[in-house]
Amino acid sequence: MRTLGWITPTEWREMRYCTSQAGAVDVPMFTTADVDAVPDSHPEIDWEQLRSLGKGRRSPLADLVKAKEKAAAAA
Repeated sequence: MRTLGWITPTEWREMRYCTSQAGAVDVPMFTTADVDAVPDSHPEIDWEQLRSLGKGRRSPLADLVKAKEKAAAAA
C-alpha cells in the first residue's frame, strides 16, 4: 500500500462487498482526531487546492508518495 505515513491506522477491518470479485479486503481505520490533525501538522501542503480537485484529477500528494519511495530506495 502506498502511504505517506502521516497517520497510523488504529485497527484494520475485513470488509466484504457483494459485487467484489476479490472477496474480502482489509481496510485501515483511523480516528477522526488523527485525520483532523493532518492539515495542522503539514502546513506545507496547499489544502485548499487539494479540496478543490475535480473528479478524476491526480492528487499532488501522489507525487509526495513517489518522492518518499524514491528516497527510501536510494538510502
